[in-house]
Amino acid sequence: MASCTIRRLLAMLLWSLFLKSTAQDRASTFVVTVHDMAGGPVESATVRLSSLRRIVQVRCGADGTARFVDVIPATYDLEVLARGFVPQFLRSTQILSDRSEPFPITLAVASTATLCGVSNYVDYDNSRSRRIPISGHLKEEDEDRPISGARVDLLDANEKRVIASTRSSKTGGFTFSDVPAGRYDMRVVKEGYWPTEISHFLVAEESSTVLTIFDDKRGHIHVCE
Repeated sequence: MASCTIRRLLAMLLWSLFLKSTAQDRASTFVVTVHDMAGGPVESATVRLSSLRRIVQVRCGADGTARFVDVIPATYDLEVLARGFVPQFLRSTQILSDRSEPFPITLAVASTATLCGVSNYVDYDNSRSRRIPISGHLKEEDEDRPISGARVDLLDANEKRVIASTRSSKTGGFTFSDVPAGRYDMRVVKEGYWPTEISHFLVAEESSTVLTIFDDKRGHIHVCE
C-alpha cells in the first residue's frame, strides 16, 4: 500500500513538472524593433509572424517596437511592412523561449517608382470563422469603386494550376471555402481591365486571409511625381 502511494505521488510530481515546462515553452514573448537607415523608429509598421498553423501581426508603437506575447517557440516567417519603406521578409526565423533581447529590423526608404500607384495587399484576421479561409474585395484603382463580375482564380503557388474559381459580387467581394493551409497565387481577369495578381500569399489553419485587390481599366496611365 505504501509503495503504491509513493508511486502515485511520484507520478503526480512528474506530471506537474511536465505541465510547468510545457507552459514555459508555450509562453514566450518576442519583441521586434523597427528603425530606418538613420536609426529612427518606424512608427505604425506592421510586423507579422506567419506559419501554416497561425498568423499573428502587431503594429509598432511610437518607439518602433512590436511585442508579441504567448508566442509558441517555433520557426516562423517574419514580415515587416511600413508605408514608404521597402518591405522586409525573413524566412525561417527561429523563435526561442529564452530569447530576451529584441529582434532588430532596419527598413530602407522605397523609391518613387515603387510608391507609384496603389498596391494590392494581404491582411489576416484571427477573429473570423475559418470556414471561409479566403475573402477579399476588388476595387478600381483611382475611383475606389467595386469591380463586379470579374473572374477570380485561386492557383497553387508551386504548380501554378487553378484549383478554384469564382466571380466578384456587385460589391466587389469574393470568397473561397474549403482551402487547406499552404501558399497560393490569385489572378483576376475582367474584360476592359488589366489582368492583375497576388503571388505566393499564405493561408493558415487558424487564420482567415483577407485580400484587397486594385485594378484599372485598360488605357489608363499613371503619372507619378
